[in-house]
Amino acid sequence: MTGPDELISGQNLPFIEALYAQYLEDPDAVEPAWRSFFAGLSGNGLRASDVRGPSFPTRSIFAARGGAPRPRRGLDFAARQDRVDQLVRAYRVRGHMIASLDPLGLAREPHPELELDHYQLGDADLDERFSARTLSGPPVLPLREILDRLKRTYCGSIGVQFMHIDDIDVKMWLQSRMESTQNQLELPRAMQRRVLTKLIDAEIFEQFIHKKFLGAKRFSLEGGESLIPLLDLALETAGEHGVEEVV
Repeated sequence: MTGPDELISGQNLPFIEALYAQYLEDPDAVEPAWRSFFAGLSGNGLRASDVRGPSFPTRSIFAARGGAPRPRRGLDFAARQDRVDQLVRAYRVRGHMIASLDPLGLAREPHPELELDHYQLGDADLDERFSARTLSGPPVLPLREILDRLKRTYCGSIGVQFMHIDDIDVKMWLQSRMESTQNQLELPRAMQRRVLTKLIDAEIFEQFIHKKFLGAKRFSLEGGESLIPLLDLALETAGEHGVEEVV
């Protein structure tokens, strides 16, 4: 029989404890090497009734004969984590469908894929913490906060459709930029003034063209005023990066 020096390890703990219980009942029932080893432990005052096997529950990948495996919380949580991940993806794909884009603020029908019950989740799960590693931010968050971040990012006043992009690098860049700011970038005061100035310039220029060429041709930005400050900033940034010509 293999001696103690070769078998003492965490993997053999159940065997060693069972052998020790046998030694406490009858020292002659075990091999001399083990008897000598256990004799060094005899000063602890243990009785055979004190030895109850390993303190941790045993596990098996096989069902007991005639029965089924008992469910474990770990497997249940893993399944719910998978459903949370599906919910996150659904907001990236469908979130724009319930974005707040209507200036009248009319109520919109909820999308079924963005509802908790679609993923067998409910209010009882809102305060449970799930992995949020696919989101920019803390690695673990309560489901309630995960939902709040997704709604602010994809269902606010900016609707985003980007999951159809084939280039994975472009898609991940957009996702990272949007989710890290939740699409709510705070502009410095100087930048706000600059944007406002360009918007006013665009409106004044449109009115000037109308009066200068009255009845000759209709000119209108048709709601594209916000493109003017964007182009202004894009052209300036391009120049800072060495761009010499824009078509």
